[in-house]
Amino acid sequence: MSNIGHPTTSTPAEVRFAVTGGGFLGLVAASDRKRIVVAQPASADAPSPSALIGRRAHLVWTDSEGSLALPVELSAVQHSTVPLWHFRALGPPVVDQRRAAVRVPLHVPVQLRGAKRAIAGATLDVSEIGLRCLVEGTVEDLPVTGETVPMTLLLQGDSDPLDVHGEVVMLRQRSDASLTVVLAYVGLEGRAQDRLRARVFEEMRERRAKGWG
Repeated sequence: MSNIGHPTTSTPAEVRFAVTGGGFLGLVAASDRKRIVVAQPASADAPSPSALIGRRAHLVWTDSEGSLALPVELSAVQHSTVPLWHFRALGPPVVDQRRAAVRVPLHVPVQLRGAKRAIAGATLDVSEIGLRCLVEGTVEDLPVTGETVPMTLLLQGDSDPLDVHGEVVMLRQRSDASLTVVLAYVGLEGRAQDRLRARVFEEMRERRAKGWG
């Protein structure tokens, strides 16, 4: 964090809109006393800026002090190859009570095993406490929201798969016969937790080194 209480350039940060509940994970492209600019990744699920100008949000990031949330207002969106969202700070950052882990865009193979069959896909983003993935199938293939499903992640290729359980937080059927699924890990500990944390932070370091991802 900078000495003015804002995330520094190249920091992964989550934009979390207060009213709509939408948002995205981006990368801080510029930060000073007057503004924080966040680069938006290319994603079909990213929000449209047209109705969000003037809306309040929280900018959430993690540093040595933990997970912090800065109240901001969207002032403009610069449309380019990588859209740049311009925010102005509305106050000092506070400790983020909602979640202590920032999601990182990470695309690795995942398999979810429902009661009827296993369905495969890939993660969209991953954190230390859960993940969001896109899989082929319908809502009938998986347990309902609140139930637990076994899953396998291939974090570093297929030589050492990671078997974990996740609670279904959200299921959304898409028009192309696929599902967006959000899961929270259940009973994750020991070596499995260490492997997942290491992969998340490895991805964060790579994105900072590239200046984007």
